[in-house]
Amino acid sequence: IHSIEAYMTEGDKHFNEDAPASAMPLGTMLHLALHNSRLPRNVYTIDIAQHAHQVVAAYKKRADICLHPSKVEGFGMNVMECQAVGTPVITTNYTAMGDFTKFGRSVPHRQKIYSPGALYAFSLPDVIGVADALGEMYEEHLSMKRGEKESLIRREAEVGEFNEWVDSTFSRAVVGDKFKSLLNKSFLEFSQRQMSMQAILSADPPTYGAYEIASGYHATIVDWDAPWTLLAPDGLRVINSQELNRVAWSMLMRQEETPPMVMVLETKYEDGTDVPFVNRDGSFHDDLVILVRTFMLTALQGRISRMKSVKTMAIQNSGMMPVRVPAGLVVIERKKDSDTHSGRLLYGEL
Repeated sequence: IHSIEAYMTEGDKHFNEDAPASAMPLGTMLHLALHNSRLPRNVYTIDIAQHAHQVVAAYKKRADICLHPSKVEGFGMNVMECQAVGTPVITTNYTAMGDFTKFGRSVPHRQKIYSPGALYAFSLPDVIGVADALGEMYEEHLSMKRGEKESLIRREAEVGEFNEWVDSTFSRAVVGDKFKSLLNKSFLEFSQRQMSMQAILSADPPTYGAYEIASGYHATIVDWDAPWTLLAPDGLRVINSQELNRVAWSMLMRQEETPPMVMVLETKYEDGTDVPFVNRDGSFHDDLVILVRTFMLTALQGRISRMKSVKTMAIQNSGMMPVRVPAGLVVIERKKDSDTHSGRLLYGEL
């Protein structure tokens, strides 16, 4: 088991000096976990050392198999390198591991794990499936040890196919062509956006299509392409949609300045009172109406969904004071003092 602890990487940052005692481990305590598993001490080795790449390559080549059933991988270089030197791998069939496992076994995961604050899901490896795969690979290993020709030929073919796949997928020429295609596509899309922008600027801004409305205690999850999203409190009614669209498009297309990320719509309740910007404690008012760039909302929804939190994070992450749009475009319809909104209004006005 090769596992580099946190204090080793801390030493890297300080000219390979031994890390201070305050550098604590950040992951699973492997020594304790293996001890508690009651595995015999002579059946495993924990290697925490940082090795030269030649030593790592030698370890990988001498191994009978690489067990790599991670919860998630960004690229999974270890999986690639082991196969490149002829060592089969057992992985979780999830993200890069499933894509890059060409010989060995890629075991389907049991389920996805959604971690608070993470922008992507992890997988729960199937321990029984991994054990079964180890059993299968062990039988193949014994067959090769016995010198059975069919098994040896199959392994040689698997290694050859893997290396051919690497050459056809990751060569400089192939990667260069893919980047060139991506850059050409990006340039074409950019040119089309510029042409569309010029067409809009040469005439009056459009009166439709600038925004979608998200509402509820938990903001609606984005599945639209409109550039803006209107975060609407309960009871909001748009009374001048055409003008709101014109304002949103105009702000997005202005050339002299960077387009804003957030706009605050000055809003009134139906009785004519103003919706406060902040509460007495300085927090943003629950009934604040804002337009936020949709791509920013998409990013925020990877972490939070509660409407008041989304509004706060959007304003705080906008990088500038939000643009304030004059009143008259929207109104919050509610009853007078008997409505539940009145408590929030009074709190905001104190």
